[in-house]
Amino acid sequence: MCKQNKSSEYRCRVCFEKRHQNLSLIDYFLGNIYLCGDCQQRLNPQLKKIHIEQLEINSLIPYEKDARELILRYKESFDQALYPVFFAQYSMALRIRYKNYFIIYPPSIEEAKIKRGFDAMFWMCKGIGLPIIENVFVKKSDYRQVGLNKVERQKSANHIYLADENSIRGKNIIVVDDILTTGSTLLRVHDLIHHLCHSVVYITYAYNCRYQSVNKSSSGSKRFHLPF
Repeated sequence: MCKQNKSSEYRCRVCFEKRHQNLSLIDYFLGNIYLCGDCQQRLNPQLKKIHIEQLEINSLIPYEKDARELILRYKESFDQALYPVFFAQYSMALRIRYKNYFIIYPPSIEEAKIKRGFDAMFWMCKGIGLPIIENVFVKKSDYRQVGLNKVERQKSANHIYLADENSIRGKNIIVVDDILTTGSTLLRVHDLIHHLCHSVVYITYAYNCRYQSVNKSSSGSKRFHLPF
């Protein structure tokens, strides 16, 4: 006798609405247990391959109203439970494409981590499901980049230093950041690590709207797609 799939109930972590659907293993890998289809559409995923000097950066979401509010809820309102939703639509593709890679991320301001009670970038990266190497970098200043111009952001990025080069030496590395604005942070990270690693890939969750008019051949979708 065949068993029918039972409809499972889950609550979207963004809009808090209860949803019913036949959850499968594919749904789990696609992040459908964290993010409902309506919220996926509102976030408007559009992969961009953005070139800044010598870097090619894969960025996933335009930094528009819904993405901005989501990041503010997570980082400024300390809603740690949101961490799986950021890469939910892409986590399976990233795990398949970069299965032999380790994730690292730029350092946060220590005061901000203490205030939140959690390391926002660590938990955002944890949602991808690849191994993470912690404490690769240290930031020797407490400059916040919010509201800074390009020159000021570069000055702030120059306060990032490599703390543990042996942890990444010879490895395949993904550098993950939350928002791509001027690229100064990733350029600084690249200068510090590119000669140590076997391979380095750069990924950000969101990108500044100034990049929406570039790379028009980049793929985009209202729902999940395999961009990598």
